[in-house]
Amino acid sequence: MSLYLLNNKFDQAMIAFLDCMSQVVAEIERVDKSWYCPYRMDKEKIEDTKRNNCYSIRIQYNSEEEWTKALKYMLTNLKWILTWVARPETSERCDSSVSTTK
Repeated sequence: MSLYLLNNKFDQAMIAFLDCMSQVVAEIERVDKSWYCPYRMDKEKIEDTKRNNCYSIRIQYNSEEEWTKALKYMLTNLKWILTWVARPETSERCDSSVSTTK
């Protein structure tokens, strides 16, 4: 029973992290129409649209292989997000999209 609760909490944390990433992706796509994420994220799932495969980020009720692929795709998306954020022109874009009201 204890392992079940630990896995459930871990799953909820991973789902929350994926949700945060989805929100960041949505904001980047709003600011930069030419940018896209390689893997689509929806709730607790990551989809490989090229192969029409969908993987759950949950460790519970998931095979090790599928869970590993879900994490790999999540980390790939994170890498793309970080690459976009680290570009020099990104700071200019973000500065112009934020309103400065005093």
